[in-house]
Amino acid sequence: MTVTDAQVHIWLPESADRQWPAGGTAHAHAKSFGPNDLLAAMAEAGVDRAVLVPPSWEGDRNDYCSAAAAAFPDRFVYLARLDLASEDVTNAYDRVRDSHGFKGFRLTFRKKESRELLLDGAVEWFWKAAERDQLPVCVYVPDLLSEFVDIASRYRGLKLGIDHLGLPLDSTEADFGPVTAQLLDFVDYENVVLKATCLPSHVTDDYPFTSLHAPLERLIAAFGARRVFWGSDLSRLRCSYDEVRRLFTEELAFLSGPSLDQTMGRGVEEWLGWTHESF
Repeated sequence: MTVTDAQVHIWLPESADRQWPAGGTAHAHAKSFGPNDLLAAMAEAGVDRAVLVPPSWEGDRNDYCSAAAAAFPDRFVYLARLDLASEDVTNAYDRVRDSHGFKGFRLTFRKKESRELLLDGAVEWFWKAAERDQLPVCVYVPDLLSEFVDIASRYRGLKLGIDHLGLPLDSTEADFGPVTAQLLDFVDYENVVLKATCLPSHVTDDYPFTSLHAPLERLIAAFGARRVFWGSDLSRLRCSYDEVRRLFTEELAFLSGPSLDQTMGRGVEEWLGWTHESF
């Protein structure tokens, strides 16, 4: 079984010629985390490949992730950020598609400005373009799941991924029931997948994180293993990389065989069109 992490951030330190947006330093998970740091962590945890996601605190930059994917094409691909408020956004959409390792987009709708763009219809052109071009789009949409049910229903050909199961940053065990119920509204939309990423950071119990077993079983039973992707969001974890992998590979009694293979990597690789015979 090839283990593929559906989301990991890498980033360079802030510098005079690489200024972060205001407030970026306060949100950064560390000063820096590079591809060699990640490869070392993957080797220790038994993870083979990873989908890179540029972090928000650097701004809408894709160059570092693209360079890592170019340097290690058998280990990394990446999802690009896009500044939807930029006057040049449609040209940026076209440019980034030619970058090394590009496999789709990752958008966040957490801040007031981005949420307004979504709610006033200013990004409708993007959903149409991504559907037309068959480009996967992962979204972080805390408290906006109902709006994305509507998008999924109107763009049935749009490959849409819900990051972190749609959980807000401050979610706890108490939030899993209501959020899971909202996620079940997406079951009949085959164009929608879920990323089960960073989950141990939302609960108070330690490994084997038994509080996560029931909601994961409910979601995987509903969506099928090929539509629920394991991932770490490594730099935000409160547990070890090995533990977040073993939660799925060793502790979920209902997940085994081909289903485990799908959730642990084959599903996300097929969804992104990332095909490598060896690494």
